[in-house]
Amino acid sequence: MKKLVISILLTILISCGKASEQKTEQKLEQKAATPLAPKTVVLHKSEEWYTDLIENYIANSKNELIINDRKSKQIDWVLDNTEVNDTANYYIFNIGHTETDNGENPRFTSDGWIYIDSLSKKVYEYDIPKEQLILWKNK
Repeated sequence: MKKLVISILLTILISCGKASEQKTEQKLEQKAATPLAPKTVVLHKSEEWYTDLIENYIANSKNELIINDRKSKQIDWVLDNTEVNDTANYYIFNIGHTETDNGENPRFTSDGWIYIDSLSKKVYEYDIPKEQLILWKNK
C-alpha cells in the first residue's frame, strides 16, 4: 500500500512539474514574440519645443566631434533621459551619428551630451571628465 501511495504522489509531482515548465516556456515564447519598446526616442525633425535649442546648439557648438559631424551632415540626436531635481527639470540629449559596418549593425556613436532645462530653457553641456554641467552660451 505504501508503495502505491508513494508512486501516485511521485506521478502527481512529476505531472505538476511538467505543467509548470510548459507554462514557463509559453511565457518565454510570448515575451520573445513581443517586440521590445525602444529605450530611446529619435527626435530628428521633431516638432517639440526643444528642437530649435538643439539645432542652435549643433549649429554653433565648439565641440570638434560635433563640428565634424555637422560638416559631413551625419548628425542626429536622441532623447536619452529626463532628470528632475529641486532646481531644474532636464531633458538629456545624446548628440552624435550612426555608424554601420558596410550597411549592417547600425549603432549610435555619441559626440556629446547636452541637458536642457525645461523651466528656464537654458542649454548645458555635460563635461564628461569633470562630471559637471556647464552653461552653454551661444557666442
